[in-house]
Amino acid sequence: MRTETIQYESGVPKFEVPWQGAVFAAILIACVFLGMALSRRKKQAFGRLASFIQGQAGGSAFFRNFSFSGVYKTRPLAIKNEPGGRNSPDLLAVTFEGPLFILDLNVSEEGFLKETLEKLGMMKDVDTGDPVFDARFHAASEVDDLARKYLANPEIRRRITALFDGGAVSLELVPCGAALPGLIRFKKRYSDVEEDLSGEKLLPLLDALDFLCSEKNGKEFFRKPDVAEKL
Repeated sequence: MRTETIQYESGVPKFEVPWQGAVFAAILIACVFLGMALSRRKKQAFGRLASFIQGQAGGSAFFRNFSFSGVYKTRPLAIKNEPGGRNSPDLLAVTFEGPLFILDLNVSEEGFLKETLEKLGMMKDVDTGDPVFDARFHAASEVDDLARKYLANPEIRRRITALFDGGAVSLELVPCGAALPGLIRFKKRYSDVEEDLSGEKLLPLLDALDFLCSEKNGKEFFRKPDVAEKL
């Protein structure tokens, strides 16, 4: 029978860690520290919002649920970090609550899947008559005629385009109802957290959002306040 002898030094077994394991451990530790640094940057950036917007920051670095609640041009404002998943990045969600919309609308950029579903008749798309806008964006609504009338305003289309030029991935108008006060929200990808949450970058996006939920665009898109109170 063949036997092997293990050599010991000072009576203690000698273990060798493969270099691949050491490299993996170093990469893992680096990723953890990078994640912690990014979370710290986001928390600080959310905290700085109070320097140019009335409100207060909150949230936890551990859960990455950074947030800011305040008021902008008399509108209740919520800015939140939405944590992503394994294959998706965190998103910045900006919401104005309170617009008394009777209109629902979801806008996103066109893609191969959406175009295919539209051609198959499995997904509706609001046609605005603007070939450039219609080629770039998918607009969906339960009230097509009202949504088409809303998007017929060239300034509204320009403001929506500006939001997506600024990194937005979606824009949503939610009608006022019994359970919801009505809101308008856009979500965007981060490019650089400090830059995205700076006054220079954020305020123009807030102004665009404020314009989109203004009754100056047409009272037919909004409930009367006395009607909304009865819901």
